[in-house]
Amino acid sequence: FFEHDAMGNQSSSIQGYQIIRVFKGSPAEKCGLSPFFDFIIMFDDMTVSDMNGAFFSKYIDRSKGQVIRLQVYSTKTNSYRVVNLTPCQWEGKGLIGCTIRFRNIETSAFIWHILSTQSHGKGEEAGLIANEDYLVGVDDVLFDSKDHFHRIREFKIKHLGSSVQKDEANPIARSSLISTDAPTNPSPNGLTLFVYNKKRDTFRYVLLHAPYLEAELGQGELHRIPVSEKVDCSSTPIERSS
Repeated sequence: FFEHDAMGNQSSSIQGYQIIRVFKGSPAEKCGLSPFFDFIIMFDDMTVSDMNGAFFSKYIDRSKGQVIRLQVYSTKTNSYRVVNLTPCQWEGKGLIGCTIRFRNIETSAFIWHILSTQSHGKGEEAGLIANEDYLVGVDDVLFDSKDHFHRIREFKIKHLGSSVQKDEANPIARSSLISTDAPTNPSPNGLTLFVYNKKRDTFRYVLLHAPYLEAELGQGELHRIPVSEKVDCSSTPIERSS
């Protein structure tokens, strides 16, 4: 379940294992871990770092059937909480049922707020909802910089009609996977958007069949996901589009 994400020299006062996916019926879901918003800062009084990922994985294996005390920071509530996680066998893979990676908490600010969509445009046709939706990732990657989304779009536009290869020139190649079970886009030059809806409090995938969003986007302090005053200890599910 552990996947490493190198963030370079970007500094922040908080770093940890960001919860990327939480699978239904898993120990991670039952203990209330929330995807995207939650960062594991400590486990059983041990501070996490990008250097002890292998140790954390082994620690999970050794702790099967035992309670692990996690200190979790939520960017959704701007607060810390303690979560008791019990690794165990369940219907899915692994012992905890979530994917994580070490990230700087500042990277959670690299999102795009959908402000409006062009009438009959690609974004509207795909089901993007103005003012409610936030773009947090695309093509199985989470954004690692302010211009990451635009670099991905420009790369695909440049390669329209050709096969897009994951080489060093591709901004997708050096990024972190959101999930290995994301829906496959039927168009090689299309975009698979990972979207959070603040009204429904759910994540979902949105398929665009071309690298054109045709929507107005906002980024920065005024366009971040609103901080919830209520500490939500339930996991935020991923909503599957039909």
